[in-house]
Amino acid sequence: MSSEKEKKGTLNRRDFLKALSAIGGAAVISSGCSPEPLDKLVSYAVPPDDVIPGVPNYYSTALPSSPVGASIVVKVREGRAIFISGNPLDPISNGGVSSESQASLQGLYDPDRIKQPLFKNNRGDLSAISWTSALDILTKKLNEKNENIYIITDNTTGTLDKLLDRFSSKIGAKRIKYETFSYEHIARANESSFGKKIIPTYKIDEANYLLSFGVDFLETWLSPQEYGFRFSKMHELKEGSKGKFVQIEPKLTLTGAKADDWVPAKPSTNLYLALGIINYIKKNKLNKKSVPSTFKNLSDYTLEKTSKITGISTESIKQIAVDFASAKSAIALAGGISTADENQYKTVLAINILNYITGNLDKYDFENHYLISNASSYSDMIKFKEDAASGKVDLLISYNANPVYSLPSSLEVKKAFDKIPYKVSFSSSLDETSELSDLILPDLHPLEQWGDYEGKKNLRYIIQPAMKPLYGNLSIGDSILSTFNNIEPKDNKIEQNTYLEFLKNSWATLYTGKSFNTFWNNAVKNGGVFDQLESKTSLNFNSKEEFVVLSNDDSSSKLNLFITPSYKFYDGRGANKTWLQELPDLLTTTVWDSWVEINSKLAEKLNIIEGDFIDIETDFGKVTTQAYLSSAMRPDTISISLGQGHTSYGRYAKDRGVNPVNLLNGNSVGDSGNLNWSTNNVKINKTGNWEKLVKVQNSFSQDNRAIAQTIALSEVVGYGHDDEHHDDHHGGHHERDMYREYDYFIHKWGMNIDLDKCTGCGACVTACYSENNIPVVGKEQVGNGRHMSWLTLERFQTEEDDYLGSVRVDTRVIPQLCQHCENAPCEPVCPVFATYHNPEGINVMVYSRCVGTRYCSNNCSYKVRRFNWFKYEMPEPLNMQLNPDVTVRSRGIMEKCNFCLQRITAAKDIAKDEDRKLRDGEVVTACQSVCGCDAIVFGDLNEPNSKISKVVEDKRSYKLLAELNTRPSVSYLKKIEWDKA
Repeated sequence: MSSEKEKKGTLNRRDFLKALSAIGGAAVISSGCSPEPLDKLVSYAVPPDDVIPGVPNYYSTALPSSPVGASIVVKVREGRAIFISGNPLDPISNGGVSSESQASLQGLYDPDRIKQPLFKNNRGDLSAISWTSALDILTKKLNEKNENIYIITDNTTGTLDKLLDRFSSKIGAKRIKYETFSYEHIARANESSFGKKIIPTYKIDEANYLLSFGVDFLETWLSPQEYGFRFSKMHELKEGSKGKFVQIEPKLTLTGAKADDWVPAKPSTNLYLALGIINYIKKNKLNKKSVPSTFKNLSDYTLEKTSKITGISTESIKQIAVDFASAKSAIALAGGISTADENQYKTVLAINILNYITGNLDKYDFENHYLISNASSYSDMIKFKEDAASGKVDLLISYNANPVYSLPSSLEVKKAFDKIPYKVSFSSSLDETSELSDLILPDLHPLEQWGDYEGKKNLRYIIQPAMKPLYGNLSIGDSILSTFNNIEPKDNKIEQNTYLEFLKNSWATLYTGKSFNTFWNNAVKNGGVFDQLESKTSLNFNSKEEFVVLSNDDSSSKLNLFITPSYKFYDGRGANKTWLQELPDLLTTTVWDSWVEINSKLAEKLNIIEGDFIDIETDFGKVTTQAYLSSAMRPDTISISLGQGHTSYGRYAKDRGVNPVNLLNGNSVGDSGNLNWSTNNVKINKTGNWEKLVKVQNSFSQDNRAIAQTIALSEVVGYGHDDEHHDDHHGGHHERDMYREYDYFIHKWGMNIDLDKCTGCGACVTACYSENNIPVVGKEQVGNGRHMSWLTLERFQTEEDDYLGSVRVDTRVIPQLCQHCENAPCEPVCPVFATYHNPEGINVMVYSRCVGTRYCSNNCSYKVRRFNWFKYEMPEPLNMQLNPDVTVRSRGIMEKCNFCLQRITAAKDIAKDEDRKLRDGEVVTACQSVCGCDAIVFGDLNEPNSKISKVVEDKRSYKLLAELNTRPSVSYLKKIEWDKA
């Protein structure tokens, strides 16, 4: 072939015909100037049966992430998974999906993912080998005389759990189902209270008074998607009232930010506060059932003593006790991880008593309990570490567990691992545990394999492959089945040859009927079987245990460490995903790093400013990170979030931030076998170094602009719908002004966001990144103010001084995006007409016209436009996550929210093909599709009966900065607040 023909961009007859069959003649003509060689195109001359170019396929599947998993729907284009939304049939999520679950796409396309089996060679390096060789090595190793074998996995459930049980039984292994957060204190307390060592569903949606003792149920506790929806039901306006939520914790969390009353209490004092409340209820005869004699010295906890221990005023304790006991329906929650101290078991026991004596056990649903109840306790991991350190472990097999990272460094787990002769891992990533292994057989990603997951009793999710495996690896199920029959004793066999056959056989034993194939196909289509049982309410507290609780009246100046799980990274497993790294923390808006939160008054006393590097030291470890100053915490407490501080786990997680677990005493075990997450002997010192703390939002004041608005409950209930007049373009009139009226002949798109429902979880932000190919710019560029998110969660706070020098904090959150103004200030200043108002009310960007003057951004009243300072590259195969319906912008181009115009177009095409009009609710934006709290409504304002048209007429509806007369198409519903006494 001549050199001329090898040049990129040439177009000979063969290439022309090849391209013609792939993309059509019109696209071929335009590709004649393309720098990309034509032989990279995928020919659809003979397309797959289930693939139509340009038309997405949707697959119901699940992510087996603990504690409950996630039932999802995956959007696939031309064989690539590109978007994850929630399964609307799933009763847990209500069709919502978390940022963590959405970011699993980046786990699928992780450039640092292990692509084939690895074997540690004679030089101690991990080198690639074939699957045949890897399985032969595993079989040979398992047939050796290994007396002490451990299998450490996450909390596996369903069919895989049964297979692992058979596998461990055959090789004589001890199984540990290790979870960083296993909530063993809740299970044990329920065993003592009710004879059930399981963790129930708490039906908070049926309560009108919710009292939480530091439980982060909107973030990581048990099932945050489920409790987010239940909370929105409990907290919504109904019958002229709404539920009240009180959160007790030493430092404001995302969950606490939604509280009607946030009460800052000293760390590790929840038990004493619960006893004080129970004692007050008993003394004043507010209880409906007799108080058990479990705590023999209950009468010692008077209001005065409880106040002294907890740092909460006697008036506040009294008010909480009276309100809880007199509520029509109430529930108290305890058992969070950040509050898990040495008394956590007794704390949950006391909360069970509080709910029992006030007649609120009907909201405990044990029939539909969480299978995290079956996880091993932390004390089991201590026993394993001791065995490994003493040379009593011959072989370790690990899967989806990273104890080298998640266990405190004081345990010297890595040294113990070094003493294990042989280690096998099924991890698909080189994390801190798998990199120590001698053999790695990388598991498939959940979106590439068959399986099932039962995170909650009677809810059985089916996992099906949404796309073909990227690298040809095997699932752990197929790996085990490939070796099982070759392991001694060989008479113990499994008949199925593939894991799919094993899975179907397992389900066939559970379900009987006329046609298993029909049942199976329906289950696969729906994403599983959702058979929640009706809960029974006949619970009685019957604990026989008795305790004398001695309080620690320590009023010294020691600092307490309050470690919080991350709603983005959970226990650190999400740290290798860039969407999560660039998702700002709601309360601090920091990204890509760790920080230590310090009370503002304490920081002033110690001459600490934001950005100072601080040494945080205990008797068991030391970490150094930057300071963030906050008034929303107690002055005797500092706080660090989990999730960062990896020494491995890929380029996006490695050497980023700190791991606060390394400050804990790993041998400090609570009264139920749990890790003691608290410590009250912390020292902090300035290092003398300073660096700007990278945040997205640098001011948390509204500056009297009424951005995130609230309305008193009495005001909402006090007048009817017709008492308030709205001046807008539909059903009313505008006052005369200089701007012309727009005529919307077919559609006028609008959005409404309910600030009372929004929890600030950030799922909508991640969905916007995923749907619209928004580039991730990294820590440095975010620090330069160049973050690219089209949708941001703006956080504002007002503070009031409290009785002990603490602060009562009112936190408001508002999702901020392009307002699609009718009188858009950005439009008239563009010299090339790159942004304009389209006939359906959308402020559109024409990327090919934009020349990057940035006049539009300068003139935007809401500062929601983003400029591409660079051409942001994605390492392969991360580029496979890109949505082909959305243009990838290059350097010098302005971009912003466009109401998911591509989704509007797709819905119109379907309606046109079916010869009908668009239905209300048929167009669902990306942010709306993932919100499990139904906080976002989108639709046609030209349709009087549409949901959006009715919502914008609500008495709580308002437009952002309405005084500017920009006439936004986005409106908000004010957050409802309880009337202040």
